[in-house]
Amino acid sequence: MLAQLTISNFAIVRELEIDF
Repeated sequence: MLAQLTISNFAIVRELEIDF
């Protein structure tokens, strides 16, 4: 469960980096 949260958070960060 914790791993899924980490992966989801990492994906969100990647999307933010791509937007900027």
